[in-house]
Amino acid sequence: MKRLFTILLGITLLGCCIQEEELKWTIGDILERPEPYEEKNITIEGEYMGWETGCAPTGPPITRSDWQIRDETGCIYVTNIFPELGPYRDIGTRVRVTGTIKLNSADIPYIRALRVEILGKNETSQPVGIENIFTEPEEEITPPSLPIP
Repeated sequence: MKRLFTILLGITLLGCCIQEEELKWTIGDILERPEPYEEKNITIEGEYMGWETGCAPTGPPITRSDWQIRDETGCIYVTNIFPELGPYRDIGTRVRVTGTIKLNSADIPYIRALRVEILGKNETSQPVGIENIFTEPEEEITPPSLPIP
């Protein structure tokens, strides 16, 4: 009996020492059935989608600075770590996010990032600036001349 108790105690202690394995799933899996993933560590690779692209099912879960990641199955918000990427110019940049799945008050899942890696900048992105928003007029415009009294 002592021996059985010692073996069971050893197995229990060994189980406590084994670190929880990071799961690698798709965003679509998480969005479809979020409850089994809640509080689980996951790793997702996908495209950085900035703050306001509207690809995630709801608005930001924690702050207005939360950002979105998209893979071929869906889009989800990420919070806690903000990569050094522009909210618009770097959309499409490949990133890897490791974090914990959380559910907001409406049971919508999001990722609380523990690590964010930039895998490669989007080569086709163009910076958004004044020169990209305003264009030169096609023909010269002159102010109307007013008669001098």
